[in-house]
Amino acid sequence: MAKLIIRPFPIAILSFVILLMTSSSLIFLAYHTNTINQEKIAEERLNSVTQLIAANLESKKQLANVLAGFVSYKGSIDSVEFDNFARHLINREESLILSLQWAPKGVITYLYPLESNREAKGLKLMEYKTTRDDTRRSLLSRKPHVNGPIPLVQGGTGIVYRVPVFSIDSLDRKGKDAFLGFVAVVVRLNEFLQESGIDKTDTNLIAFKFASDAKERKYFNDEIFFGNKDLFKQTVLQDTLHVSSDKWIVATRVLNLWSQGSFLLFLGIAFLLCLLSAYFVYNYVGNILLLKHKNRLLIGKNVEIGKQVKEKMLLINEIHHRVKNNFQLVSSLARLQSYELKDPESVEALQEFSNRVSSLALTHEQLLKKGGQKNETSIREYISSLCDNLLDKTDSPKISIEQDVEELELPIKEVILIGIIINELITNSVKYAFTGQDNGRIYISFHKKDGVLEFNYSDNGVGMEKNVLENQRESFGIDLIKSITEQLEGKISYYVEGDRSGFRILFKSNPN
Repeated sequence: MAKLIIRPFPIAILSFVILLMTSSSLIFLAYHTNTINQEKIAEERLNSVTQLIAANLESKKQLANVLAGFVSYKGSIDSVEFDNFARHLINREESLILSLQWAPKGVITYLYPLESNREAKGLKLMEYKTTRDDTRRSLLSRKPHVNGPIPLVQGGTGIVYRVPVFSIDSLDRKGKDAFLGFVAVVVRLNEFLQESGIDKTDTNLIAFKFASDAKERKYFNDEIFFGNKDLFKQTVLQDTLHVSSDKWIVATRVLNLWSQGSFLLFLGIAFLLCLLSAYFVYNYVGNILLLKHKNRLLIGKNVEIGKQVKEKMLLINEIHHRVKNNFQLVSSLARLQSYELKDPESVEALQEFSNRVSSLALTHEQLLKKGGQKNETSIREYISSLCDNLLDKTDSPKISIEQDVEELELPIKEVILIGIIINELITNSVKYAFTGQDNGRIYISFHKKDGVLEFNYSDNGVGMEKNVLENQRESFGIDLIKSITEQLEGKISYYVEGDRSGFRILFKSNPN
């Protein structure tokens, strides 16, 4: 036989090149896509935070303007009026306000609530170092201003939104609305961040710092009020909120899951995987070619085995055919012999013998129909054929058989034993059960329940004694049925239901 030449190496090299190019392209694409996505996510995160801060500032601005309008309209108010109105504003806003202030002529006189803000009462805004320049610029420009984050006299760090208030009824020496004082909304920084919704943000992703052009607050510049200060040393996205003369700088980090080291690591892993895949392809292709060669050899052997099996099947069919013919021959001889006898008992015995042999021949006939390929046969088909065959041999057209047989395949040995039992029972019913009756009915059922085969035979004849199975003087037929039940390793019982009586046999099928 010619030697098989296997050449899987070129295929392995080609697969390695294709896989390496494909995996490298996918890694580059994933790296680029991840970078773009993370930048987009960081930008959205930054915009969200700055918008939340701006919205919170706007709410404090509106609150301060309402308070300024109230004071300007009144012109002159006392502490009771201020407290009532301030309480109403705070309750309506439902926000975390440290205090509402009214500073006539720049001196903080009225505060709400007073208990937690007594340190600020009497503070002169035009002279206090952290507020004087802002308040002077605000007075000159007649515009509101924001101080903060700044240290508060109450303690801690806070943000102050301060609005100058002018009279609507009187003018100053320059012909402008006369200056009345300042109103202010004060919040603590941590509560401001809480209301802005960024207090729960990951401090490794967001940072917030202060920057100012005012000389008196230069020492406060670049102080981090929230987050990780190292963010400002990294490549980050930043956004600036211009608050009066100050700037609030918000920074966020772009999460890059693919560092240069991890990128090279993935490339290295991809190279090794491609190398392993090429090795696998090398072995796989070689095995496929080898298997094809072996398969050709097996096909030849299978053809030879198939011929042998076919020859054996022909021999088995021939055996079944010869056994069936021999049974039929014996049955025919017995029936012919009965015609020559005059003794009724002898004739009856030969006819019963002939029927028993015919039931055996019937099983081999069914196997022949199936080609002899299985050692099992259909119990439904067998019982139907056996009943038809036995009824044909009776001289009574008034007897009918009702069958309720489940479609089951049983071993030929068990089918033969069931056939002998049915032959004995039908013969007994025909001979003795329907004496003096116009018609007789036989009922046969065969089912499988929970792994147990149940065979029921009954007729509407005269019946038997209830202790027929225990009677020591039973007939040969009953002895035969009991013996076969023992061979099936089953249990037999006699029962009566309504106008019917008969036998029930329970056993488990044993293919062996």
